[in-house]
Order: sequence, then structure tokens, then C-alpha cells
Amino acid sequence: MQLVDGDDYDFKTGKITFAAPFDRPYDWTKAGKTANFDSMLTPTGLAEIAKYADGVGPRSLTSCQSRARLTPPARCSM
Repeated sequence: MQLVDGDDYDFKTGKITFAAPFDRPYDWTKAGKTANFDSMLTPTGLAEIAKYADGVGPRSLTSCQSRARLTPPARCSM
């Protein structure tokens, strides 16, 4: 499971907002990687996550594995 953290939720757009220190995984910060959590939520990011995780989510989790019957894993999203 890949958890995506955020600092808040924008009720107008329905998107998770990201602000430091909740904008990227801590290990990415330590490694100097500047991408943030929203890069994980793109089709490319979700395809990468599908290589190692069965699902993606904040507090309520969506299982890519269970949705794989409906959509290819590379297209699995929240």
C-alpha cells in the first residue's frame, strides 16, 4: 500500500493539497528528490506505484488489485 499524505483537502476542487512538510515522503526529502506526492497521482506515477503496491490512498484506501479486473493496473487510480 502506498499512502499519500497531504496537509488539507480543497472542498471546491476535491483535491488533496500539499504543503511542507506534508508535500513529499520524508525519504524523498532526505534523498534530495524535489517531486511531491501529487506526482504519484499522475498516470505515470500510478503506473510506477502499481509495480510495488496493491493500492494507493490517504485515509480511505482504494485497492488497485481489486480494480485490476476492470482497468489495467497502469490505469488504476483513486
